[in-house]
Amino acid sequence: MALVTRYFGVTAAGAGDGTSWADRAPFVDGSNILSTIISGFGGFSFGDSLVCMIGPGSYDLDSSLGNAQFSVAPTVARPCIFHGCDDNGVPLEPNGWVSAQPCNWESDLPVITLLPTNANYSGTALIFRFLKLKEANTNGVLGNNPGQVSWCVIEHATTNGSAVGINIGGNTNINDSVVRMLGDAYNYCIGMAAGTTAYNCRLEGNIEANTGFRAGGYGTTQNGSGREFVRCTSFGHPGIGFSFNQTGGINYSHIMNCVSANNEGDGYALAPAATQSQITTLYGSIAVNNGGYGVDVRGGGNNLISGGRFRDNTSGNFNGMGNWPVDLNILTAGTDADEFVDAAGGDFRIKNTSDLWGRGIGAGDEPAAGGGGGSPVTRGYAI
Repeated sequence: MALVTRYFGVTAAGAGDGTSWADRAPFVDGSNILSTIISGFGGFSFGDSLVCMIGPGSYDLDSSLGNAQFSVAPTVARPCIFHGCDDNGVPLEPNGWVSAQPCNWESDLPVITLLPTNANYSGTALIFRFLKLKEANTNGVLGNNPGQVSWCVIEHATTNGSAVGINIGGNTNINDSVVRMLGDAYNYCIGMAAGTTAYNCRLEGNIEANTGFRAGGYGTTQNGSGREFVRCTSFGHPGIGFSFNQTGGINYSHIMNCVSANNEGDGYALAPAATQSQITTLYGSIAVNNGGYGVDVRGGGNNLISGGRFRDNTSGNFNGMGNWPVDLNILTAGTDADEFVDAAGGDFRIKNTSDLWGRGIGAGDEPAAGGGGGSPVTRGYAI
């Protein structure tokens, strides 16, 4: 068993066999087909994993990234990892970015445009890291449960009411990423089946879109274990910021330290069944300036909402809470200018001069005045 690394660029260099950055191979051939160094990698048969280091530039990929593309398919135990690198072949690395602020690392990413119609772009044995993935048709940019998506920008520009940024399921996850919908019609940024997590993700909408569900995060109707949005930011959607549509009695969802702002629908729409035995939690989160309710409990489920900030939602801050309290949250008057770094510019970090700073609310704080890091987002804050 081994971890095999191969290097790829827009064009070949040196020996072109991918064994080093100096000898990198082209990631796609002249027909925009995935390199045979990847699709024909035989090491999967012997328990090896493959790391594909992809250099700067733009790539058009007109072949599937599903198992059928590989002569020997990768598995969860021996995955195929696609990882962006710089122009020296050095892997790109995380910085201190949080989803509440605009993306400050996108320009460094290799750009892969996925071309075919009805293609299977991913599976649980495929890992995507430090890439910008674009869609050139009406399908989801990534679907069929990718193993993991980290530090990626997923951008969908096609106009279609069924357009999806990414669907995750089967205990997979997405973290530290941006999902952006640019079309005049779309469905949602992130779709989540049972047992999935989205952590520190920025869900950007097109407020001018006029067709489709047009939401940020969407929890499916599938029964089973919960779905979690943690430290995510959803804004600029004509629909709902975060929507859960589960109907079965064993479903639950957790939303922690998220931001839902400037959407034309509800900030959060929670829709578990009234008979559910689990409690859905919405903790330490923000809903401001949404055109519907801050939180709409559509279905009478059991929902504990605490430690959050709610104001200036057109229909009101809460709807359908039943016997559950709402005064475990901050509901006083306030302004964007006082509370956020630059809401008009999409920076929803808590301003370091705000009374909300350092209290574990939302998806990130501005660094402290005079330098140093922002205060950590903590749990356990009580109003």
